[in-house]
Amino acid sequence: MDNSNKVYFDLLEGLSITESHLESFSARGLAPPDVEALGYKTYPISRKSIIHKLETVHKQEGLLGVAGFWLGENGKIQLSGATGIAIPVRNFKGDIQGVKIRADKPLNPASKYSSISSNPKADKSGKVKYTQGTSAKAQM
Repeated sequence: MDNSNKVYFDLLEGLSITESHLESFSARGLAPPDVEALGYKTYPISRKSIIHKLETVHKQEGLLGVAGFWLGENGKIQLSGATGIAIPVRNFKGDIQGVKIRADKPLNPASKYSSISSNPKADKSGKVKYTQGTSAKAQM
């Protein structure tokens, strides 16, 4: 099991799913046991407690190599992604290689689904900063 798989597995295991998200799946014909089997979870606004739990297990170094995690200006681990439904992205072996988020309130219809991943932005000097993630790449 590679590090990304372990971190994403533990991230999803540390989350739950809200009743409103379960109801939205139910309206689409997906029963709660199916939602659980697929590993769908609610990706919360506040991530402080889950980041703390992940940092306890994986240490800062183990998280920083995984797409979506970065070191904020305050020196603390940050985790990217909009609030919504977390969907594990698996390879052919079933390992979690990434997480997609179906945003509850997308900025535009084209951004309803996004990955917990890099979002480099250049500052005024042209230097690229990873404000919403890391430049890490998953192994396939």
